[in-house]
Amino acid sequence: MSNSTEPTREIWKISIHPGEDRRRPNVTALEWCLQRDVVGVGWAEAYSAGAPSGGGKEGYYELLRSKENWGGRVPSTVRTLLEQVRAGDIVCLYRRPNYVIAIVRDDEARFGPELGADFLDYDIGHARNVDWVEIEPDLAPGFLLRFATIQGILARSHFRSKYDEPTCNAITEGLLRLHAKKRADPAWRPHVDDSETAKVLRTLSKQAMFSAMTPDDCEDVILCFLQDRGWRLLKSTAWKSRPDYECDLLRVPVSPGGVATGRIQVKSGDERINTQQYQDLPPGEVLFLFSTASSDPYQGDPPPRVECLDQDDVVNWMRNNPSLLSRPLRMRLHAAA
Repeated sequence: MSNSTEPTREIWKISIHPGEDRRRPNVTALEWCLQRDVVGVGWAEAYSAGAPSGGGKEGYYELLRSKENWGGRVPSTVRTLLEQVRAGDIVCLYRRPNYVIAIVRDDEARFGPELGADFLDYDIGHARNVDWVEIEPDLAPGFLLRFATIQGILARSHFRSKYDEPTCNAITEGLLRLHAKKRADPAWRPHVDDSETAKVLRTLSKQAMFSAMTPDDCEDVILCFLQDRGWRLLKSTAWKSRPDYECDLLRVPVSPGGVATGRIQVKSGDERINTQQYQDLPPGEVLFLFSTASSDPYQGDPPPRVECLDQDDVVNWMRNNPSLLSRPLRMRLHAAA
């Protein structure tokens, strides 16, 4: 349960460009920042002559404004990092092949000359202090995988406008729990077996499960869920390039009449499904839709032979069948618990 008196944590994504010092070719700008427990952005050239004589944030800002190539202003990315990102906020990074979760330590604005004599080599002019941990891909929740790799230097997640409050809490609390585990022991890995997974599934809310799941996890769960209902997957139809459906399914119906044909469409994250786009199903086909969106996952009344799978039914199936969940999904669920 979140405490309403606490400031709302924001989640940010930052990309630290791959600049490097030719004298140390294995040290990129990202590595340089993490060695100093900061995350930062560029515009370091403004301080090529050193720190301002008066010091302080306004002194540095005045040097930025003096550079004609930036239009006599402080770049918006710099202002965002130094003024809008707050202590306690979560910052996500992609550090190939892994990910980084960083918690902003304080409200102090850091500037290149304060960080090291070689700040110009890496073009890191502005930074914030963080406590960071590295997350392996198989432990990274789906939200982190999706958000950390979007384009742009610095971006705020608008997850609070996309998800309901329980889902927002599940996302932030899951990232904080994973950060705490890795902070205490960088080598931490969950112990995964059926009994432990069953306990985890009873502990996690529906929102926490869905925020941990990747698109592949969601598809795997729905396929197993439907196979329990008698449907069989045709592997040759499961191509990532198919825009409309994930794959085709077959089932021998209980009543006589031949083999039934089905298809599925699965959306993860906050993606909703407009059911009206599936008005023209071929005769005899059934379509199953599933979305993890926290509000109004299915828009519009489903046409005939289109079934919108109930989220609670899927979650209950997961809790009752932990051994049928893929190991990558079980790892992510354990990491989020």
